[in-house]
Amino acid sequence: MPHAQANTKVVHTVCSHDCPDSCGVLVTVDTLTGRATKVQGDPSHPVTRGFLCGKVAKYLDRVYSPDRLLYPMRRRADARKGPLEKGNEAAAFERISWDEALDLVAGRLKTITETHGPESVLPYSYAGTIGQLGYGSMDRRFFHRLGASQLDRTICASAGGAAMMSVYGVKLGVEPQDFAHARSIIAWGANIHGNNIHLWPFIEQARRNGAKLIVIDPYKTRTAALADWHIAIHPGTDTALALGMMHVIVRDGLENKEYIARCTHGFDDLKRHVLQPEYAPAQVEKVTGVAAADIERLAREYARAVPSAIRLNYGIQRSENGGAGARAVLMLPLLTGAWMHRGGGVQLSTSGSFPFNSTRLQMPELMLASPLKREARVVNMSQLGQALTELNDPPVKAMFVYNSNPAAVAPNQNAVLRGMAREDLFTVVHEQFFTDTADYADVLLPAPTFLE
Repeated sequence: MPHAQANTKVVHTVCSHDCPDSCGVLVTVDTLTGRATKVQGDPSHPVTRGFLCGKVAKYLDRVYSPDRLLYPMRRRADARKGPLEKGNEAAAFERISWDEALDLVAGRLKTITETHGPESVLPYSYAGTIGQLGYGSMDRRFFHRLGASQLDRTICASAGGAAMMSVYGVKLGVEPQDFAHARSIIAWGANIHGNNIHLWPFIEQARRNGAKLIVIDPYKTRTAALADWHIAIHPGTDTALALGMMHVIVRDGLENKEYIARCTHGFDDLKRHVLQPEYAPAQVEKVTGVAAADIERLAREYARAVPSAIRLNYGIQRSENGGAGARAVLMLPLLTGAWMHRGGGVQLSTSGSFPFNSTRLQMPELMLASPLKREARVVNMSQLGQALTELNDPPVKAMFVYNSNPAAVAPNQNAVLRGMAREDLFTVVHEQFFTDTADYADVLLPAPTFLE
């Protein structure tokens, strides 16, 4: 750990952004001004090992950006019609004090819950920060106690997470450090060099020891450009390719029978399914665009490499039937017994590695003490447009947005924006900058960065 110079101190923290690495960060702070002057990686972190991604390495540019939202603001009384109506620029807002802002928000939420019921209030958040306090703690307790609608946070990884639980029953995977021991690595829908950069040194270590990197991705990503073999699959056809690989592995007797018998169940049903003619390489080629000869080669190389590792990312499950695609890929290490060897297996999520009692922190039982005296209804965040334009009994009359930018990321954007533009919708946005969603707010509250 670096030594602090005079009038400085070094603070140890952890990046709370939504990526697999959870970088250890060392922040140099000027003790006279309180300003951070430098961020650097913590060399003692076992995965990130002293270097930061390009975004966090330049994070002070964000913290001290002149565009930061620094003060509470409300929509001007004359900004509800014409060129300054909801959805337009920041000129529609005026600065107010924190007392004014908190009184305004509390008063409007109180009136709305008394008039339409507490479920007319909808919190909307995701992973702008995944630190436990900012991601899901006091916010959940507040909205539970209020009786507000619950949010089903499905926008990112629900299908893949369900797939992993259905195959393994737990969200565990190959440890990042153990990729260095693999002899074959498949990056399946994973742009490791672009967005999982701290895994890359371990992959390079494996390659120096003779491992091969295969990338399965419709696009020639940075990772694909650096790979030993790029397989440009048609988008959304991952299930067919995985089942085609299984077809070859089982047909040619490359499966690990001892491991299957000892550690799995359901193999006979899977065998009957994958040996159907529709999963023969010639047929799979028609679906995936991957040549039959390449499917044969891929399956054999994967099955014969000991150990073999797959880095599967969530892009695969963000398509129609994407959960089935993730499930099929997750089964491959079970066929080959890759889990028997250090560096073998698959990594999608490792969130089960360090169990955390989120329920105790979020206290859903507080809903029973709310005016509802029961669990509140659940709104799927991926159906926000429908919730804002069609939901009744009660309709959504207030929305509190934090850790997310639904105007830019929520599906069916036309319906989302139409709903957010409603005159009768009271919207509070807790943000660091004037985002697309902030343009629709009635009240803006400035949010801290993870350094602050």
